[in-house]
Amino acid sequence: MKRIKGIMVCLLAGTMAVQPCLAWGEVGHRVVGRIAAALLTAQAQKKVAAILDVDNTKTAVADALADAAEWPDSVARNEYTRSIPWHFIDLGVKPNPAKDNPLWASPDTAFAKIVKYFGTVKRGDDDELEQGSDLKFLVHLMGDVQQPLHASTDQDRGGNCLYIKFTKEETGTMSPKTKFHSAWDKAILEDRLGTNDRLIARHLVRDWKNLSQAEKSAISSPALSGDGSAAVRAWVTESHDAAVAQLYGTLQPAVPKLESAEVASDCHDAAPAFKSKVWMLDEDATEDASQLTERQLMKAGVRLAALLNAAAQ
Repeated sequence: MKRIKGIMVCLLAGTMAVQPCLAWGEVGHRVVGRIAAALLTAQAQKKVAAILDVDNTKTAVADALADAAEWPDSVARNEYTRSIPWHFIDLGVKPNPAKDNPLWASPDTAFAKIVKYFGTVKRGDDDELEQGSDLKFLVHLMGDVQQPLHASTDQDRGGNCLYIKFTKEETGTMSPKTKFHSAWDKAILEDRLGTNDRLIARHLVRDWKNLSQAEKSAISSPALSGDGSAAVRAWVTESHDAAVAQLYGTLQPAVPKLESAEVASDCHDAAPAFKSKVWMLDEDATEDASQLTERQLMKAGVRLAALLNAAAQ
């Protein structure tokens, strides 16, 4: 497999295993917006350009969607604080329907807001917060839910109360002690892929176009229908499952699997096991995490494009 400036260029085989906190960071969110822009139909590009008030060109819309992907973190978190819970859905690493099912019914989770804003963008309804905000949140939240720690918690605020060290690519040494969530949002991504969102997006779009039809179908399914809730729920569930098996499941030593629970921002009531220990990602596990990051970014961009294309029909 060939790396180009830190990017692993690889084909995705088979069906792919596929908090009040940021997801992907600036680079990852902008990558998602740019991937989606590259895959828009002409009708969808025109609709997005009109909503975001930019020229109807591929370059202008790509830049605008990249900016839109950042806005919910960089602006809305401060100006519209009620939006903070919209960025995640804290399904427990250990399933418990009594705790998890109410989250699916809540109007204030990433799942609910994606379904809502898909509908409002499609119908052309007034925006909830300000002009263009529904589309901006749709772009952002599709990135959020494909970051697996935004679809899961282990009584640790989605990895915000659990610390790890991972293997850095260039030196092979261990990283500084890092919050698990931050490692996934930013540190591993930037260590392995760099910070050039245009370059990363370009390579991931190329990889998407090189996939077989069966591989593309595995990412795109289930097909959108109705209000989109069935497809979005399946995508969130897939991301949650990836968190359980491929994020928490690869930490050393083994991490206890716990049910969903609200945890304070200072982590004082997080699971006791996470308060004094640092978990490790060895070289192989860190490389697997990097490849999963690429897959999740690609999925987010492709699925966002599917929503925007459907909203423009």
